[in-house]
Amino acid sequence: MLSMQGKARLALARIEDAAMDPMKTVISLIPDVKPWLAMKALHAAMRDQTHGAEDLSPEDRSFIWRQDYGRKTSPIGGRILVNLFRDGMIPQNRPASQDISALIAYSDGVEDFRVKLRQAIAEYQLHEKQSA
Repeated sequence: MLSMQGKARLALARIEDAAMDPMKTVISLIPDVKPWLAMKALHAAMRDQTHGAEDLSPEDRSFIWRQDYGRKTSPIGGRILVNLFRDGMIPQNRPASQDISALIAYSDGVEDFRVKLRQAIAEYQLHEKQSA
């Protein structure tokens, strides 16, 4: 049986997962790319802390890649994908469009993502306080 602290951590992880987006949806914003190659590059950047991941806090790093009930990412991961694409680390099929404006727009939503996450956590904490 989970302790109260364990239950709170699990609830927080579920809230964070709900705020994140499916990896394939975000990767589909890159034209003419094989999703698994982009996922592989993103995972390597996170693991090796390259392409912008090295400057992130541990909390932000946790939002680059999540794998629980499916692979998920956030605008923070979107920023890393933009950097990987610009550095030529995500191979494209030929002929390939270089237009990643949709991915850039998505990755610019980091602050909105953080606000959404803080609101969801505050709502959860309020609900827990009222239930106690």
